[in-house]
Amino acid sequence: MTVRMVRAKIKPDKTAELETFAKEMFAAIEAAQPQGVRYASSKLADGVTFVILLALDDDDHNPLFAVPAFRDFQDNLKDWIAGPPLNIGSTQFNALLDQVTQRLQSSVTTIASSVLTGVGTLAGLITTALLAVVLAFLFVKDGDRFLPWVRRIVGPRAGGHLSVVSCRVWDALGGFIRAQVIVSLVDGFFIGVSLVDHVKPGMKVYDDEIFGPVLSVVRVETYADAK
Repeated sequence: MTVRMVRAKIKPDKTAELETFAKEMFAAIEAAQPQGVRYASSKLADGVTFVILLALDDDDHNPLFAVPAFRDFQDNLKDWIAGPPLNIGSTQFNALLDQVTQRLQSSVTTIASSVLTGVGTLAGLITTALLAVVLAFLFVKDGDRFLPWVRRIVGPRAGGHLSVVSCRVWDALGGFIRAQVIVSLVDGFFIGVSLVDHVKPGMKVYDDEIFGPVLSVVRVETYADAK
C-alpha cells in the first residue's frame, strides 16, 4: 500500500468554486465506491491551503480515474492552485522521518552537554550566593577573631604579614565605600534636579557637559528639525 500526501494553496477567489467541485467529486466517489483506495482531506486555518491524504493498495492503478467527477476535478485544478502542490509519497515521507530521527540522535550529546552546562552554571551561582551570605555573616559576627585564627593556621611570621596586608586592604576598601556613600548622599539630597528650558545651540549649557542632574530642553518647530 502506498500513502501519498498532497498539499496545495488555492487562489483566494477560487476557494469557493473548488469547495463546490470537491463536494460533488466526493459525492460521486462515495456513490461509485471504488475499491483499493482510501482518502481524507482537510482545509488549514488560513482558508486557502488544502491537504489531501491518499492511500492506494496498488500504486500503479488509481481507481479514482474511473470516476468522471474526479477527472473533471483534476482538469480544473491547474486553474485553482496558486502554486505547485507539495506531493510527498510514503517513501519520501519515511526518508524525511529517518533524517529527522538521525539528526535528533546525533544532537543528543550536544543537547545533553548544553543542559548539563546550564545546570552547572546555575548550581555555581547558587553556591556562590550562599557562600557570600555565610561569609558576610561570619565576618560581621566574628570578624575580630579572623586574623588571630589566620596567624594560628599559617604561623606567626606569615600570619603577621597577612594581618598587615589584610588590615590595609580593609582600610582602603572601607574608605572607598565610605567615600561613595558620602558622594551618593550629597547627590541624592543636596543637589536637586534642574530643568533648563529654551536651550539653543551656542549656549554654554548646550555645548558643555554638565556634572549633575541637569536636563536641557531644546525646542524645535517641526519633527524633522528634531532629527
